[in-house]
Amino acid sequence: MEIGRIHSRKSFLYLLDKEVKRARRHNYFLCILKLTLSQLPNNDNDKGLQTCSQRLIHFAGKELRESDILGLLEDYQLALICPYTDPNSASRAQSRLKERLKYYDFKKEGCEVKIEQFCFPTDGLNITDLLEQLLEKKEVPVYS
Repeated sequence: MEIGRIHSRKSFLYLLDKEVKRARRHNYFLCILKLTLSQLPNNDNDKGLQTCSQRLIHFAGKELRESDILGLLEDYQLALICPYTDPNSASRAQSRLKERLKYYDFKKEGCEVKIEQFCFPTDGLNITDLLEQLLEKKEVPVYS
């Protein structure tokens, strides 16, 4: 994947706002998948975290559709906007990502990946509600 397809946080949030407005105008669903990379307890290997970060970016880039938008939310947090995706399709995509993550073996490097799913309009009727859900810290299933 070319690095140019990964948007900065500011650019990503701008594009998210545009997509939410477009989804509202055309009455379609929009899904966001948030992938959070973190170190396992008792592991202080920052080099492993850096390696896993690059691996996660590569992984997410391979999973993109042409219409998807990939962006960085924080240092070790990616988000993927999937336009025209309803909650059921998003759940299937999340399951597919979970299955494919097994082949990347992040646990070997001392890291884990959490995947969260957010959909417009079910998780928020406007950009403010959706951002509140997206940027809030939650307990979610972990895929090592």
